[in-house]
Amino acid sequence: MKKYIIGCLILMVVIVGGCRNDDRNQANNPKETSKAEITLEEAKEIALKEVNGGVVKANQDSDDGITYYEIDIVKDGIKYDFEIDLSGTIISKEIDDDYVDATNKNYISQAKAEEIALAKVGGGSVEKSKLEHDDGIAYYEIDIVKDNIRYDVEVSATDGNVIKYEIDD
Repeated sequence: MKKYIIGCLILMVVIVGGCRNDDRNQANNPKETSKAEITLEEAKEIALKEVNGGVVKANQDSDDGITYYEIDIVKDGIKYDFEIDLSGTIISKEIDDDYVDATNKNYISQAKAEEIALAKVGGGSVEKSKLEHDDGIAYYEIDIVKDNIRYDVEVSATDGNVIKYEIDD
């Protein structure tokens, strides 16, 4: 019975001593403590070092439990999308192929595009008109109704050429 009690006491000393040692190691180990998180302003600065343009969007987001900053920058009519983690590492940098720079002075006006589309159809009324961008091509997508028939017309935003003309069924 004495051996059993002594064995239990030794076991308790080993367990308690091991726990105290683990606590000291965690407190003194800087890798175990959390890293300082960057601010949204610092994330913007990191993105701007990569692409020196204008920030058009900056916010904090979370996906699958991972929090990061989304920073969008426009330079020379091209939009760059950044994701930067809270430690300041760039997770991703992509060019937004669908971005339309509505301030591009080389585009024809929306009113001019509608005029071209109405001439192609031979009159009618514009139901919807918007600037689109696909595969690097900027165009106006215009829906026209004439005599209860719907027409889809796409007009190049750069030169005014009709690039699509079809009747909706």
